[in-house]
Amino acid sequence: MRGYLLTTTAAVALLSAMPARAQNATWRFNPLTATYDFAVNWTPVAVPTGTAFFGATNTPNLTVLTSTTLGGWTFNAGAPAYTFTLSPIAAVRFVGAGIVNGGSATIFNNDIVSFENSSTAGNATIINVLPTSI
Repeated sequence: MRGYLLTTTAAVALLSAMPARAQNATWRFNPLTATYDFAVNWTPVAVPTGTAFFGATNTPNLTVLTSTTLGGWTFNAGAPAYTFTLSPIAAVRFVGAGIVNGGSATIFNNDIVSFENSSTAGNATIINVLPTSI
């Protein structure tokens, strides 16, 4: 019994130390809301941590409410011009490819977007909107 408990404990410890696998997802054509952070707006139902794909949609003006770190955003050919407005407490951190823009221009309305490792903004348009008072 003792050997079983030690083996089970060791297996659990090893599995819990494994990094989570990045989740890819696609923004829905007809999402429930315009909130980026709401899992039901994505297929499969999960906010992406790997690559977020964007194509045709009737909701291209998204709001990001919480900070997120992910590999990148890929805008497919035929995608409309997406606009991302970040809440004052949200930041978007790209750590993979960054933005791959095969569709229309991408606009961020905030100053907390970072591109790390080898990620780039591609040909995206980024507008930094600073607060009017501090």
